[in-house]
Amino acid sequence: MNSKEKTLLHIRRVAELMGDSAQEIIRRGTAHDASKLTSGELGPLAEMDALIARDGNVPFGSEAYEQRRTMLGPMLDHHYAHNSHHPEHYHNGVSGMCLFDVVEMLMDWKAASERGEQSSIGMEAAFARFGIHGQLADVIRNTVERRGWE
Repeated sequence: MNSKEKTLLHIRRVAELMGDSAQEIIRRGTAHDASKLTSGELGPLAEMDALIARDGNVPFGSEAYEQRRTMLGPMLDHHYAHNSHHPEHYHNGVSGMCLFDVVEMLMDWKAASERGEQSSIGMEAAFARFGIHGQLADVIRNTVERRGWE
């Protein structure tokens, strides 16, 4: 096999792996947060939605945000146990995640940021909360910047 044939084989294999990865991302997008539709999560979320409708949104990472998270208590425990894109799913947080978990987590942060008055992701608060720093924080910041999500 000559160099050109080897290179074409490599290109095809990378394309195959990228396609498989794209399918995994699509699968995750389709199944994202399905546990929120279960009785154990749906009721508490409806109550939180009523609170938000009455009192408004609060900034991610703020004291009021943490109070609301505490109010959800067991519902969040169930949610985190069934959704690997949350660092709380793993005993070692972000270090237990795979790249697909991290991608889904970032997409979740972006979608959540669009629900409130904030139009940008509260990345620095999330980084502090989950102990994300160094190269991973840089990769996430670069992604947000290059997607124009700032």
